[in-house]
Amino acid sequence: MKRIVLSGRGYSPITPLFVSHFEKARDHTVKGVLRSSDILIRGNANGIKMEIGGGEGCESHPDVSKCFAFSFAPSIIGIFIDLVHSGIDAWVLDHVRPKIRISQKVNHRRDCSARLLFAAQLNYNKMQWTQEIGMRQTPENINQKRFKLIHKSWEQWTESNWEDVFIEFGDYPSGMRHLTILNVGEDGMFWSGFYGPKIANIEVQVIMPETTVLRSFEEDTERCHEDDHPNEE
Repeated sequence: MKRIVLSGRGYSPITPLFVSHFEKARDHTVKGVLRSSDILIRGNANGIKMEIGGGEGCESHPDVSKCFAFSFAPSIIGIFIDLVHSGIDAWVLDHVRPKIRISQKVNHRRDCSARLLFAAQLNYNKMQWTQEIGMRQTPENINQKRFKLIHKSWEQWTESNWEDVFIEFGDYPSGMRHLTILNVGEDGMFWSGFYGPKIANIEVQVIMPETTVLRSFEEDTERCHEDDHPNEE
């Protein structure tokens, strides 16, 4: 079903539906590995916990009704979105190539340092490159046509206000059909409990240009082995 918004802003926002996995879990906490066709949650150490409101140890925010707090070992929330299945026309992705913006709110506990890796990648295939993205150890931000990565870190006893972060794709090649979103978080002091970073309100917007111009098919200069052989062991 097509979901073009007549205002010209683009398609309806896509909100990943993974909250139910935490609502069903004991103490709203996912430990170990939980995987389906649209999510990968890997809760190491004490796991990843859904906290109500703005979360423990940080400032509240009127737009944050629940958030997800990480523990003392790197843990993952991975989200896989089929853009076409979500209502984005394939020809639009190939020949209009609207902006694709992934946004979320992030925070940390004031009493503990924390680290967060926020990444996104456009793919040909479903659930592609989950291990590749998760294993990247570079401390620098990455800004490629199909893959972007932002590092966030907070020192102990610094302000704990919620802030918006976003990744935006604009100059991506034709042929993209899937989107992988990844958050990898841990606290910086190895404390038992949920002292790591917090994330909330993950949303994907596909924003059409004010004036639609059909563009020629754009070849992928970053295409690599994993595109043709995804998820090889």
